[in-house]
Amino acid sequence: MKQYEEKYWAERVGHYNKTDWVKNETFIDSFLEMLPNKIFSSILEVGIGTGAVAEKMVE
Repeated sequence: MKQYEEKYWAERVGHYNKTDWVKNETFIDSFLEMLPNKIFSSILEVGIGTGAVAEKMVE
């Protein structure tokens, strides 16, 4: 099972940054609008993707 998982994710990672939502700023902005309108002193970002959302949050 472990070999299957490693192979699956190794193949997927090469395509993940090319998915539509990663480059869709309107989608990311809409997602971020769901957050409370306040300034955060810290944010925990759980690394499960490309970092596209985290980059926008820093702005």
